[in-house]
Amino acid sequence: MYTPKVVNNSQSSITLGQYWQKYRKRQILSNSWKNENIKWYTQLYEYRIEPHWSDIPIINITHGDVQDWILDIQNKDNLSKAYTTLVLVRFRSILQSAVVDKIIKDNTSKHIKVTGLKPKPRELTRLQFAEIMNVAPNILNTQELLMLHLSLQGLRHGEIMGLNAGDLINSDLSIERQQNKEGIVTGLKTPKAYRHVYLPESTIKLYNEQLEANRHVYEQLNKSYIGDSPLLINKYNGGRYHSTNLTRMFNKISKVVGFKVFAHMMRHYFATIAIDKGANIRDVANYLGHENIDMTMLYNLGTSEGMKKLSNTVNV
Repeated sequence: MYTPKVVNNSQSSITLGQYWQKYRKRQILSNSWKNENIKWYTQLYEYRIEPHWSDIPIINITHGDVQDWILDIQNKDNLSKAYTTLVLVRFRSILQSAVVDKIIKDNTSKHIKVTGLKPKPRELTRLQFAEIMNVAPNILNTQELLMLHLSLQGLRHGEIMGLNAGDLINSDLSIERQQNKEGIVTGLKTPKAYRHVYLPESTIKLYNEQLEANRHVYEQLNKSYIGDSPLLINKYNGGRYHSTNLTRMFNKISKVVGFKVFAHMMRHYFATIAIDKGANIRDVANYLGHENIDMTMLYNLGTSEGMKKLSNTVNV
């Protein structure tokens, strides 16, 4: 494991750990960090950055030190490129603040090479989709089936887990909150994310079945099940189902079908099929809660069926 050397320097003895305390306090007091991110950023520092850098004077951190550290944590913990980049961005922001405070002249964490594991494939063929929907009723309970159906309407992971009982009126589902990785319910990240989606009859049926099951659970617990109660619940205490249960549900499907399935894959599939069927790109963007259509176009992964249609584009 790579560990940079502690070098005495008369110009500045402030360590990264000491500066982190000042930096964190400033970010919180200035509201630069959202409340739901304070715990996440702190844990990221304590778990990934502090063990390597806490006792090192900031002025002694070189570009080579940072590059060696990044390669070390990637290889040691088999990290994805996306996660490694997130760690580096947090580290870089601390050093950039130190530049502004004139503790160091340059941010030595710039231009660092990040590799890591390739991101999970997000393409899903119609045949794979049919296989998922064929096995799901046989291995999932009602609540799990509802989570699957909601993911097929393009909802984000946290949005599904943040739903309340009263969010559905007729076929109109209001998306107003999310549950983060720590299980805390918060507002949505952007104004566009607050939206309405319209559920098909099959999903409405599952939704109503879940409401009825929840009412029974709450009766057993001598509680009142109201509109502000969670839609997806822990049947033992009536509390909101934790975000990790959605991942477990998709892992259960993945084990049976033999390929990786996850919530965001369903969101990409929704966009791909909607656009393939000729839906207006702006409508799809609004439905997904995207700020702009460029992001929606990235979600459109194309289909093998669409590629086959192109084979006769030019006849010779």
